[in-house]
Amino acid sequence: MAEPSIRIDRNVEMQTRDGITLRADVIRPDISAKVPAIVSRTPYEKTAQFSANNGYCPPYTAAQAGYAFVIQDIRGRYASEGEWDFVNLREANIDDGYDTIEWVASEPWCDGNVTMAGGSYVAVTQVSAALADPPHLRAIAPSLLGISPSRSLAHTLPLESMTVGWMAGLAVDRLLKLLPTGEANPADLLKALEAMTHPEKTAASMPLNDLLVLDSIGIPAYSEVDALVSNVAGDFGLSRIKIPALWTNGWYDNAGGAESFREMREKGATELARTETCVLMGAWTHNYASNFVGALGLGGLGSAAGGGVPQLHLKFYDRHLRGADDKLAPVRYFVLGAKTK
Repeated sequence: MAEPSIRIDRNVEMQTRDGITLRADVIRPDISAKVPAIVSRTPYEKTAQFSANNGYCPPYTAAQAGYAFVIQDIRGRYASEGEWDFVNLREANIDDGYDTIEWVASEPWCDGNVTMAGGSYVAVTQVSAALADPPHLRAIAPSLLGISPSRSLAHTLPLESMTVGWMAGLAVDRLLKLLPTGEANPADLLKALEAMTHPEKTAASMPLNDLLVLDSIGIPAYSEVDALVSNVAGDFGLSRIKIPALWTNGWYDNAGGAESFREMREKGATELARTETCVLMGAWTHNYASNFVGALGLGGLGSAAGGGVPQLHLKFYDRHLRGADDKLAPVRYFVLGAKTK
């Protein structure tokens, strides 16, 4: 039997409880039957997320497996309206996360069963939605994220290779929105682009609070980045989550992840959250799940695709959204240096 065609709907609108319009792209099977949905809420531009940061559960793979994949720009980013709260990442996405899940569940193509996907910042939006406890959210699958009081991520982010480039990339969308209104300094866009091209030059700024200081309103400063990362490294309330989570992380990822898995297994708010939460650990870095880490070759099974990680995510979703009996092992990991006969 041939697979159904895939349809993509762009800039599908929903309204939050306070009247803000958020927009999403939806990729789903082009069939009349209702299907379960996977939601990804991103600050990084929804169209780009069809390929970027979704290697653990590619949207097209999910659609071919009979899921709708909804990728939404969060409040204040790209196609969505409102003001972006940069520092209070968790609190800023709790109400919007709840509203988005319930909106998706009510769409005519959705069967009412909703889960989530995505990594790093996008993973935090999943945790925020789960803390809001929307009735149609069955599970989450955060990746590239470790959140616990014992982490000191604020002091371990690579300044040149990550923080500078990340700050500059986040600033570009804001600047492009402000330039037509005259609220942005055009020179700021040149500074941001220079930081993305030559992060090592920008990283040489001292003191760090003067790093990539822009004149335009609403552009995150280094002190705000430090505050954001400190907030994520603190107590995030995982013990209040009632649904299971699939944590996916890499041995070479600065974000860790095993502590979050352990906290939910030990302290989750329900037996379901405690017994069905799982973790996948590969030999990956942040955002890169290939079969190489620098010059280190991991073999054909070392990448997320080679190791069957997308299929494991779908297996997790099938269990919690479709009632499948097949259950993931609580822990699955890639063993560095292991040899096969």
